[in-house]
Amino acid sequence: VVVVVCVLVKGFGILIGVVSSALFEPYDSSLSLHLSASAIQHPNATAFHCPKAISAFCTWDAVYFTGIATSGYETEQNFAFFPGFPMLLRLFSRLFIMDESLLNRIYGSEDATAAAVGSCYACFFGVVLNFLLFPIVVMLFFHVSMETLKDHRLSVISTFLFCINPAMPFFNAVYTETVFSLAIYAGLLLLLKFHQHLLASLVFACGSAIRSNGIVLAGFIAHHFLREHSVCGTFGVVATFLQCVLVVLPYMLLQSSATDLFCNTNASQSPEWCQHSSIYSHIQEKYWNVGFMKQYAIEQVPRVNACACIGCVGALLAQLLKHLFAFLFISMIRSQISFLHFQH
Repeated sequence: VVVVVCVLVKGFGILIGVVSSALFEPYDSSLSLHLSASAIQHPNATAFHCPKAISAFCTWDAVYFTGIATSGYETEQNFAFFPGFPMLLRLFSRLFIMDESLLNRIYGSEDATAAAVGSCYACFFGVVLNFLLFPIVVMLFFHVSMETLKDHRLSVISTFLFCINPAMPFFNAVYTETVFSLAIYAGLLLLLKFHQHLLASLVFACGSAIRSNGIVLAGFIAHHFLREHSVCGTFGVVATFLQCVLVVLPYMLLQSSATDLFCNTNASQSPEWCQHSSIYSHIQEKYWNVGFMKQYAIEQVPRVNACACIGCVGALLAQLLKHLFAFLFISMIRSQISFLHFQH
């Protein structure tokens, strides 16, 4: 029942996205700018416009995911996004596009129109893929809750709260939240219920191929080993260490491929990050100003104030609704008592 409710909630969220895209102009125009840039680079290409109902779910980071799925890692900036999800988009679209010539035009072609069509296809299939995987995520979340809470009622409540969490729009869009959650909960279930450390490590490795913070999933492997073994033998320690390395391996491979692509040239032409840091930390700092304690700055005060105002308004509305429901409930009880008294 909870799975059905969660799917309905997700479907309602997608419906809101489609309707709002028809009524309002998008706040983020990344996809249209991306397609416009392709048209400028290839002026003879035929113009193509992705339908609003699809492009509404393909903004912000989704533009990079669909771009990588269509054209690969073309720029330095693309390396902030890991290849697992774009590979899934590409493979999933191949299951439904049977026209081999169309596939060859969409993927790997320098034709701007084909690239635009490919991004739109990848966006559509991304929404479909996330929708189909979401019920599996919900079921995995419920079973992990059962393993940790040991309480059916609490597990149902926690699963329902998971389905209505404020991050649900990211689960609807062409983002990695759905597939990454699938990797997390599948790996945790393999650990907690079946005690399959190697399989869990492989699933967690898939998670770190999807998002950079997937490397912290290695902590679950180490924690579960320490919890199960009060006395740590040499073989167990080595095996656990190798399993943790397996989880981190996709991150290391992406950094290695970027180094091979950008740094194995003339030293004077190599990017500065080749000598001092990894490409991921360099890109996050250069393009998004992300780094340790970076957000604790005077310039961020207006944003904090804006969020605080929204939080205060939300808390006020919650209190008003609470008093309104209490008033309606008391009024209903009073009316029932009056009705019974009148009957007597």
